[in-house]
Amino acid sequence: LAETAGTIGVCVTVRQARPEAVAAALIAAGVDEECLIRAGTGPRAAAFRAALPGAKIALPVRSAAGALRAKTAFGADIVECRWGDMTAEFSAACREAGLGILIGYDGENPEAVTAILGSGADYV
Repeated sequence: LAETAGTIGVCVTVRQARPEAVAAALIAAGVDEECLIRAGTGPRAAAFRAALPGAKIALPVRSAAGALRAKTAFGADIVECRWGDMTAEFSAACREAGLGILIGYDGENPEAVTAILGSGADYV
């Protein structure tokens, strides 16, 4: 990764690793400010925020209220939602809070993909 520092973005989905260990590896590779950390839980997001202040931190949420809590309580920059949870209210609340939106979709429906790409989500 060190050879690519400054030229790529890295998305890291963390399952069990300690935030400090992940942070040390990303810092050593020089990609700590080009990464998006999918932290999984609020406390893990807060730990990653402390260890990697320049990284983007993403948390899964199901509602506009959950999105605001992810930002204020845990320092999230991005919220992850399922396509079915992406409503106008949800999107507006995220935008007002300055949150990016990541929509998780692993289907193969071309119409759904087209709709997702046109939804205003920042990441898919």
